Amino acid sequence: MRELGWKQKSLVACGIGSLVACFLVAAVLVRTSTPIPVAPILFFGLVIATSLFLFGPGGKWSGLKITVVVISFLPVFWFYLIVSCEVANSLRLDNFGKQLLRYPLPEGAVLREHSFDIGVLQGNGNHCDFKATLVLESSLSERELREHFRGFTPQPAIAGSELEFLQFDISELSTSIGTGLFRVQLLDPGHSRYFDLHCT
Repeated sequence: MRELGWKQKSLVACGIGSLVACFLVAAVLVRTSTPIPVAPILFFGLVIATSLFLFGPGGKWSGLKITVVVISFLPVFWFYLIVSCEVANSLRLDNFGKQLLRYPLPEGAVLREHSFDIGVLQGNGNHCDFKATLVLESSLSERELREHFRGFTPQPAIAGSELEFLQFDISELSTSIGTGLFRVQLLDPGHSRYFDLHCT
C-alpha cells in the first residue's frame, strides 16, 4: 500500500474531522428540530472520509472505488433517514406526553390510564400529530377540573414550533354517583412527517 503524502493525509484528517462534526451536530439537532438536514451531510461526510482513508485521492482506480463506496452506502443513507426520524419523533412524543403526566393531579383524583400517540390523528395524511391522553377518575366536576389545569402551560412536541396550534381539552366520559371519568387530552398537530412511517 503506497504511502500517503501530506496533502492526502490532510484530506483524510479533514474528512474524519467533518464526520465527527456531523455526528455532534446530529446529536444536538435530534433533540431540537428535525435531523433531516443533517442526514445528507452525515452521509457524504462518511463517504468522503471512508474513501480518502481507504483509497486516497489519486490512483487509476480511485474514482471507480469511490463510486462503489458511494453506492454501498446508499442503503445506510436511507436507513439513517427513516430510523433517525422515527427515533427522534419517539423521543419527542415521550417528552411531550410526560409534561402532562408530570402535572399534579387534583386531590383525590386517580389516574386510570394514559397513552401517547403519534401519527395522522386528524385530517389527511403526510403530517405528524402528537397526542397525550390521561383518563382520570375524580369527584370534581368538569368545570373544577378545568380550573385545576388552568396553570398547565404545555410546550410543543418539537422545540420552536408555534404554540398557537396546541390543543388542550378536558371532557367527561362517564358519571356515576359521586364520581366521574374524564379525558384530559393534549394535541400538537400538523408537523411535517419527513420519513417517519408512523405518519403516512
